[in-house]
Amino acid sequence: MEYRLPKRAGACMACEAAFAEGAVIVSAISQEGEAFQRRDLCEACFGQGGGFYSSWRSRQPRNEEERIRLDLDLAGEFLRRLVREADPARAPLLYLLTLLLARKRRVKIEGTYREGGTERLRVLVRGEEEDESLEVAVPELGEAETAAVQTELSALFDGAAPASGSPA
Repeated sequence: MEYRLPKRAGACMACEAAFAEGAVIVSAISQEGEAFQRRDLCEACFGQGGGFYSSWRSRQPRNEEERIRLDLDLAGEFLRRLVREADPARAPLLYLLTLLLARKRRVKIEGTYREGGTERLRVLVRGEEEDESLEVAVPELGEAETAAVQTELSALFDGAAPASGSPA
């Protein structure tokens, strides 16, 4: 089953205030009836609770030039190489890159399974000439680890040097 969530709204769905440039936006998934719905909220409205299944934070871009333009072909090739190398130290980077490409519809998550106590994703990577089926381990990441890997991904694809000590 494939779920499709809409893109981020331009205003808080609770107080209806437009998101200002640079404002923190909390996107949350809630169940309404039988369906899951995405709700985009300002921090104040999100803090009022709501029984969400999941949530994530992002920022309203300051202007069109600040949005990161990701070369999806490069990211797909990077993903394939990380899978081939199978370096356990890069598992968090590989996992978040897989999720990023799934969001951009370059990777389709076909299923999950457990192998040796580790959850794994079976994914289909869309290619120009042919699609490729790969397997990606799901590491257990805390909030700080996730933020560090997100920063590393941004640095890698935005042309900046990654932070010292992080695998490049």
